[in-house]
Amino acid sequence: MEIATKINLITEVLRGMNNTETLYAVRGDIMSARALMAEVRELAERYGHIAFVRFIDGSTGIMQPYILGEWDSALDRANAFTRAVEEGSPHYHAAAAYSRRGLIEMARGDDAAALKDSARALELARQVGDPQILLPVLLESALVYTETGDRSRAIALFDETVGYLRELPDMGFAISFTHTIAWLARVFGREAEVEPIFSAETVESRWLRVAETILAGDLRGAAEMLADMNVPAFEAFYRLRAAEALVGEGRRAEADEQLGPALAFYRSVGATRYVREGEALLAASA
Repeated sequence: MEIATKINLITEVLRGMNNTETLYAVRGDIMSARALMAEVRELAERYGHIAFVRFIDGSTGIMQPYILGEWDSALDRANAFTRAVEEGSPHYHAAAAYSRRGLIEMARGDDAAALKDSARALELARQVGDPQILLPVLLESALVYTETGDRSRAIALFDETVGYLRELPDMGFAISFTHTIAWLARVFGREAEVEPIFSAETVESRWLRVAETILAGDLRGAAEMLADMNVPAFEAFYRLRAAEALVGEGRRAEADEQLGPALAFYRSVGATRYVREGEALLAASA
């Protein structure tokens, strides 16, 4: 990358910076990834690399504000990107844009829109076929189906994901989604199938440590780790699920400790589905 900068090979500079950003993201250094991606986008825009700008806008341009709790921004970007796709500009990242929009719609209680976007995301991801697109979409769609009550559909997508992971030499970019793999494995009672996949991974990643913690059943510990990583969207989800488990065990004070920050986040982003769940748990723990 340094050599490319000296001789002004801007395409190589952008590619090198993007690869570095991906390494940060995979390792779980979210703030470094975000700072570098902003720099990459500014550079691409300055030199007229519109294709590279669009590449960013359909991927991290949506995902980063989503996980950081900037949901209105994430939704605006997803809407703009999918609108361009529907107006005749197909793109490699189209599936990801539909999928992330579906996550927000699901959390905000619009199940019909979420299921429609998840179905479209799956269709497009299978057309692309690249694991770094397909695996995240399979997992995000499985989560949408799980949360909206279609367990059989969610299990089918989870099975498909596990099948792909067993065939790959490593998880690659999908390591950033291992927490979702672990959560779904617990929901479906499939921990034993996922554990060897995690154990075989050689890349050092904070995401993987979180996933292993979830797989072991320590949802509070996972939430604390995600808080340290500055990813409040995922932190809130696991705090809510930890509270749910604690209420079930009659540990009301501990449940309330988790519900406070979870509800604060979900109220701030308009996630009505999870606000309702959290308030119901508060009432149950009273």
